[in-house]
Amino acid sequence: MKKRTLPRVIMTVITLFASCLAVAYSVKMQTDPLPVSGVYSDTLYNRLSSVGTSASAVEYDEYEADDTYIGADKKEAEPTSAVAREAPIDGTRNARDYSVVKVFNHRTKSVSDMPLEEYVACVVAAEMPSDSPAEAFRAQAVAVRTLAVKYMGEAKKSEHMGADICTDSGHCQSFVSYDELTKKYGERGKDVFQRVENAVNSTRGLILLYENQPIVAVFHASSGASTASSKEVWGGSLDYLVSVETAELSDDSLRDRVISEVSFTREEFISKFESKGFNDILQYKDSPFHTFISVKELSESGRVASTVIAGRSFSGKELRAILGLRSTDFEIGFEENKITFITRGYGHGVGMSQLGAVAMANKGESFYSILAKYYPGTIIGII
Repeated sequence: MKKRTLPRVIMTVITLFASCLAVAYSVKMQTDPLPVSGVYSDTLYNRLSSVGTSASAVEYDEYEADDTYIGADKKEAEPTSAVAREAPIDGTRNARDYSVVKVFNHRTKSVSDMPLEEYVACVVAAEMPSDSPAEAFRAQAVAVRTLAVKYMGEAKKSEHMGADICTDSGHCQSFVSYDELTKKYGERGKDVFQRVENAVNSTRGLILLYENQPIVAVFHASSGASTASSKEVWGGSLDYLVSVETAELSDDSLRDRVISEVSFTREEFISKFESKGFNDILQYKDSPFHTFISVKELSESGRVASTVIAGRSFSGKELRAILGLRSTDFEIGFEENKITFITRGYGHGVGMSQLGAVAMANKGESFYSILAKYYPGTIIGII
């Protein structure tokens, strides 16, 4: 990443501008802006049944359809434990300096200190669709910064060789450096990173708070008609991670990136389950699909909660993992020797939908509105 030194007066102007943005957002949400208190209760992750989550939006290998997502590798996110602790307090300000974050590079197995805003830019460049409008980039920057600050206050260092956060998309957040991006994509990579840096700088220091704490600002690639709640996906409720309507299907330019289709022959389908040790399905190798498959239950947001296959109930998440589906929001179609899954969205479905953010930005909505939509009840604070 290019190194830049700004005169103190410019930094002061940026800080004042960020403060004004925070006040404006808070007025919009009819509440007062709060500084980060430095107090991290143990309720957030414990309310998710003591199971943390990866924030990474795209969860399967090598997803670069139409070169939309560029940068870091994408893979299925595994749940990770993340029990919060109390951070030290120094009056009304944090004793912790949040300007630098310790980052564990999971590829090189090394730990380095990075300016927080540089780290945020590297994550946004890796996570967000490269053709996103500025307001969508800004919303993503605030979400990424929020999660980084939250991790800096939690006891996760033993998982990262003493670092605050890692570059593994299956554990924390994706990451791509300026050099990696420009080496792979040349001038296009430079342009993407410049637009990302502009978004990061214009939201410098802004994070999302709920009850005076940084939130679990998870996000995903896209949803269908609505996002999923944290309770629906992970079993624990957070007031700001609830199901909300999302806009990407109303944007004709995004529909092809939201809806996808995958088909399997009977042999391919049965082989997927046999490879996972579910051998009872072999007795149906010559049977029509409709005789041994049925959707039993839908979730609150309309996703598949459970499906009965050969007499056994599979959760939507299990079926998604076995078949490599993009989401649990799917419909099933049968033919004589083919089964087809039409999926809507990509990812776990909780928190901000990236393509939903793009759709709102395309309609002229600000990043304030995007964040208020996907994390209802939160306010913006300044670190």
